[in-house]
Amino acid sequence: MRVLLYRDLTAAQLAALQTDFPDCEFRVATTAGELARETDWPEVVFGNAPARLLQQATQLRWLQIVSSGFDEYAALQDHGVTVTTGQGLHAPIIARHVLMMILLFTRGQWHFARCQQEHRWDRKPLLPKPTEGQTVGLVGFGGVGQEVARLLQPLGYRILALKRQHSGAPPAGIDRVFLPEALDELLAESDQVVLSLPLTPETRGLFGADRFARFKAGAIFHNIARGSLVDESALLENLRNGKLGGAALDVFSDEPLAPNSPFWGLANVIVTPHIAGHHRELGAQVLQRFRVNLRSYLAGNSVAPAANFLRGY
Repeated sequence: MRVLLYRDLTAAQLAALQTDFPDCEFRVATTAGELARETDWPEVVFGNAPARLLQQATQLRWLQIVSSGFDEYAALQDHGVTVTTGQGLHAPIIARHVLMMILLFTRGQWHFARCQQEHRWDRKPLLPKPTEGQTVGLVGFGGVGQEVARLLQPLGYRILALKRQHSGAPPAGIDRVFLPEALDELLAESDQVVLSLPLTPETRGLFGADRFARFKAGAIFHNIARGSLVDESALLENLRNGKLGGAALDVFSDEPLAPNSPFWGLANVIVTPHIAGHHRELGAQVLQRFRVNLRSYLAGNSVAPAANFLRGY
């Protein structure tokens, strides 16, 4: 079994793989150039290798990626490749990142950080709000949305959730559930909106000028999903004209965010470099998922969680 590792593994990790899987031949590539020289070799690839190169990998049958989203690998569906993802591994830390950002805006900390840089003692322009009575709208109620709701519930936030399908009473701790056609109603009620939908043909560009017009005045927008769900020019306009009170943005249409992007300079925006789902132990967790899947693959069994190309998530 020929396995290409597109990950910067330690010598100890590589040795352990070779010991535990003696029937596999492992090669390592850590750059696109190295990968390009190996495209005809591997049956299995571990890591988020450039999709354009993997489409040239004629022997590839299984790809294990680190990320939960797999939109960039959609073309592999036509190549008979099974893609397994990191789904479920990122949700807890992403939810904590979102909680941090929600509290930063609720308590006005982004403003006070600016005051500190300016050596300015200013208590009046932005009085911090209590968490009780604030409404958070979760646009997407998968693993991330559910974990965000769990963290917010003890703090007294009113929580709304958008789900693709729903019937009966709302899930525990959720005040109200909205179906996709009622998204604008959810936005109009929310003080802070958290976008965690997958990128699919249906969700691409979902948040444009018309949608931002539906937001409550002064609302805060959080995007930890994909930049392409948002018309960034419309978002920028609504941040500049005061329709939106602020934004916490971890993802952008083009990454890395260009040094001259106007988002960097907006006082009411917190930019993070697509880092919400990362932490120091994530690499070990993803490697363990790969090891479990590799053992299953070698035994002729299924690997999981497999990307559903038709559904898009």
